[in-house]
Amino acid sequence: MEVVDIAACCTPSRGQRLRRFGPSWHNGPNGPPRYELRHEGVRMAGLDVSELEYGRDAYERHMWGEALAHLGAADAAHPLGAEDLLRLAYASYWTGSLDGYLTLLERAYSAFVEGGDDEQAALTALMLQWDYQSKPAQSLANGWYKRAQRILQACPECVAHGYLAQSRVWVALAEGDVDGALREAHTMIELAKRFGDRDLLALGIQRQGQALVARGEVAAGLECLDEAVVAAISGELGTMTTAAVYCAAITCCRQLADYERAGQWSAAVNRWCEREACTGFPGLCRIYTAELTCLRGAWAQAQEELERACEELQRFGAFAMAAGAFYELGEVRRRMGDLEGAEAAYAQAYEFGLEPQPGRALVRLAQGDIAAASTAIARALTDLDPNTQRAGGARSQPADRLKRARLLPVHVEIALAAGDLPTAQGATDELEAIAAEYDTKALHAQARWVRAAVALADEDLGTALAAATDARALWQELEMPYETARARMSAAAIHHAAGDGEAAQIELRTAHATFKRLGADLDQAAAAAKLDQESRSSDPVFGLSSRELDVLRLVAEGLTDPEIAQRLFLSPHTVHRHLANIRTKTSQPSRAAAVAQATRAGLI
Repeated sequence: MEVVDIAACCTPSRGQRLRRFGPSWHNGPNGPPRYELRHEGVRMAGLDVSELEYGRDAYERHMWGEALAHLGAADAAHPLGAEDLLRLAYASYWTGSLDGYLTLLERAYSAFVEGGDDEQAALTALMLQWDYQSKPAQSLANGWYKRAQRILQACPECVAHGYLAQSRVWVALAEGDVDGALREAHTMIELAKRFGDRDLLALGIQRQGQALVARGEVAAGLECLDEAVVAAISGELGTMTTAAVYCAAITCCRQLADYERAGQWSAAVNRWCEREACTGFPGLCRIYTAELTCLRGAWAQAQEELERACEELQRFGAFAMAAGAFYELGEVRRRMGDLEGAEAAYAQAYEFGLEPQPGRALVRLAQGDIAAASTAIARALTDLDPNTQRAGGARSQPADRLKRARLLPVHVEIALAAGDLPTAQGATDELEAIAAEYDTKALHAQARWVRAAVALADEDLGTALAAATDARALWQELEMPYETARARMSAAAIHHAAGDGEAAQIELRTAHATFKRLGADLDQAAAAAKLDQESRSSDPVFGLSSRELDVLRLVAEGLTDPEIAQRLFLSPHTVHRHLANIRTKTSQPSRAAAVAQATRAGLI
């Protein structure tokens, strides 16, 4: 694949870049960053010029709050011109004032039309299409696209035609026309090179990457995304282009469960945000960044960012995106053990049109309602079944395999809790196939984790321990402490089944410490209970194994053999064998007598 040096092949008009996607910084002749300001050169009667100049200066220094205040005051005194309206719009965006952002863009569009600047009017119309599509408000997005298309039909070929091609990329990808998306991305790249537009070139390379990933050429696609992200965070692009590049890239990584790459990008973008004096990307980008923060274990910070995103997006009227924010907020609360708070967040997500799975199913499982959990996760998977025809005649897209991958680990967990080993086995096989296809560490870690659980239920302890060890190592490499601790809990269960109480206690103590540090209250309590049980599982009197003691305690509770098998994820035959061993070791003729003997010995 051709490697394109974005900075070397394009030297765009800084004024044009500002009007399309906000300012970017460049090295001055002596090295440090300097900001260039393209004034409109218009002094209007009644306008407080000092407010306007202060606002422009603050904007160029990326002091977004100051720019918003001064430019807003200047606009209140006298309506601003097109370029200053764009400045005010972008300052609104970067301060999270998304509700006023679209109104200002619409005013800027009208001002460009009135001034006879067709190219900039078309570019602003395409920005509006982009934003309305994100809300989503598809009818309005279509209307703005048609306006841009109509304007550009009468214009000689220019940079704006490249941004029009970007809109066609979105349509092609949505319709599953990957080859069409690639053609339009190549058009973007060709026009960007011809007219020297860095922003368009980076976006073209990124859209090419997205199309390649959609076609299954994941490695090649991610190389394109890497290149676009590097151009963005190095300061070669405008701020709004940087936001677009990062958000699309992080979305792709999220779909692929490529959290390692996403984490590296996120760290680089955080440094960029510090340099650009902004607190982060508003809207959808804030959600995905908070999700990464949550996975890294900073739950309080993630919760704060998600609450902010929920507020921003509701105020903006982007309820579909707000649904995603509420869902992720529920996920943070669920991990913390706040099931009531998680339920409230999931309910809000559902009200805004998002089926809150697998989170809600996991809440039901934590509440002990296995039947409700099974029904919920099965319904979610059916909606993504490639053999299922959806409402309106549409069938699921190949990308749904990645969406299924987010549900399958929970499907396995619930199936095992229900004693349904065949279903758990089938879901594990499917997840392993997806992990092999997309080859990311997180997918492999999930696949190995569920393989460990299924192997334990099938009493294949060697396979189970190897899989749990693999999962823990992969989660550790990804710096995801909660998942690492859960893998340790799995390893502890396997050691317990094998009769190695010391190894089980080591894993349980480590997992307990992690859950305590994270604030995972329910998991911490579960680990503490298991640790207490393990510490009392040593039996010097009769030589019973830890698994035999588990069986004996459940007999004492009055459970039947099938019920014991379901509770411990064992086959009925294995339960019979354990009971025979217990009678032999305790020298008792019946299970009731063995329970009585163990009770007298203080084992129960």
